[in-house]
Amino acid sequence: MGLSVDQQARAAQAHIKTQLLSTPEGKAILLDVDFASRLEGKIMTIFAIFAEFYGYRDDSLDHLTELVVIAKKSWSERSPESRAQETRAETRLASLEPNAWWRHIDQLRELAVELRKAGISLVVDLVFKQTSNEHKWAKKAIAGDAEHSAYYWLFPDRNVPQAFERTTREIVL
Repeated sequence: MGLSVDQQARAAQAHIKTQLLSTPEGKAILLDVDFASRLEGKIMTIFAIFAEFYGYRDDSLDHLTELVVIAKKSWSERSPESRAQETRAETRLASLEPNAWWRHIDQLRELAVELRKAGISLVVDLVFKQTSNEHKWAKKAIAGDAEHSAYYWLFPDRNVPQAFERTTREIVL
């Protein structure tokens, strides 16, 4: 039986701490209470994202440790005011309801301004054509709901999509 993501993240956290303790630079990182507490609060998420993007390569924990060192360097280069702004912006971002920006674009705009003041670039990832025909929006569109039908290109058969696919280059990763 494999480890859960939470258990893997905790093991990765212990590995990172061991790696950091093995160098003077690493020890200094762990002695910075402010940075160490921020890292403690975010390491689970960072590990999960890292594992999702890079998989479980043999060198992944070494790269994750390098990422922590780079993050600490970046954090150290910021002014105390910038750090405080970033913390406020992160708190504000965390307080938003997931997908709330979709309904409140002005709130997203305000957040982007706050993040920019803290030296953070907001990236919004819009993924198109990624709902299954089992998704509740797709089911509503198929049932004829006008609002949800506007989210999709609906065709009575596969003729038009197949014609489109004949002239569209497929990108294989």
